[in-house]
Amino acid sequence: MISYPFSTRYQNSNQWVLEVTAAALGPENMIQNRFQAQAWLKENGFEPSRAHIGKLRRVGARMFSPHVHFDDHTEEEERYSTYLVVTVESIMKMLERQDPGLKLHRLRLQ
Repeated sequence: MISYPFSTRYQNSNQWVLEVTAAALGPENMIQNRFQAQAWLKENGFEPSRAHIGKLRRVGARMFSPHVHFDDHTEEEERYSTYLVVTVESIMKMLERQDPGLKLHRLRLQ
């Protein structure tokens, strides 16, 4: 659920969408796997979102969900309890950078 954006160890649903998008946006037939998708994303300035997840919340998440892992993140992220993650917002920002004329509509929930 909280997979590191530039690791292939785990993958959450947002990361899957991002990597498929990279394959679609990259040069034809260039991106054939997750490593290549992530390399393209790095080269093209993808910026993950940051999520603060405190120590107690991390322990609770690990205890109650088999799908929550933090072992693919960096030591620095763990030290500061701030994790890089792929969010809808970070995907939208990347798409807008790729095509400045693109107008993405954000839902406003009230």
